[in-house]
Amino acid sequence: MNANDKKVLENLVKSYVAVYPIKDSFKKDYFNYPIEKINEVINNLFEEIQSKATAKKSKPKSKFKVPEVEKMSTKEEAKDYYLNNMIYDRTSSEAKKKLINFYLKEDLKKIYSLLNEKKASNNLNKTDLLNQIDLYFDNIDRAKKF
Repeated sequence: MNANDKKVLENLVKSYVAVYPIKDSFKKDYFNYPIEKINEVINNLFEEIQSKATAKKSKPKSKFKVPEVEKMSTKEEAKDYYLNNMIYDRTSSEAKKKLINFYLKEDLKKIYSLLNEKKASNNLNKTDLLNQIDLYFDNIDRAKKF
């Protein structure tokens, strides 16, 4: 319920209360409820709406999709996570697309930041972040071969 709806209800109640003393001048079925009952119903309605609004606001929403990524705090955890969960067939663009769609940008940014020990640029998109993470592991493999 928006503020305008609330004002309309309040005006209706004010009108009802103002005309209630001369209710005998109108048809019997126009004033079926005493003023106390009307006020009680309106107050309950407003309280219910308010409690629903606060319940929605109070849920802390994580900016991460994958809880394991959110809990990561070291480079080793990021390496283990990548090696156990993010290996895909690099010859398949479909496999890469599927992996990219699984993660939120914040997930990939955190993994990138932990591996490279620097904050990921906001200009990087999810594909760029995954490419940079892959490149990190490619460079490690290349260095091991020497």
